[in-house]
Amino acid sequence: MLKFEGFPVGTKIRAFDFKPREEVGELFVEGVITEITNMSGADVYRVEVTKDTCFPKSPRDEAFVPMEVSMMEWDGRVTVLS
Repeated sequence: MLKFEGFPVGTKIRAFDFKPREEVGELFVEGVITEITNMSGADVYRVEVTKDTCFPKSPRDEAFVPMEVSMMEWDGRVTVLS
């Protein structure tokens, strides 16, 4: 099982682009999972973005969130929001 596998379509999540650090702050997207798919061999969630701290002036409409990454993975990279 992948580290963040198992969230169903319709779940609202927060997914970090990079691990929060003082020099860069918290860079993440929030949104609802609209599809579970595979891109280039990686299982991902397609997310309809409702908040984008990485691009606040021109937020992404959707983002693809990997269920697990091979480098720079950490607990809390993807979390369920209520």
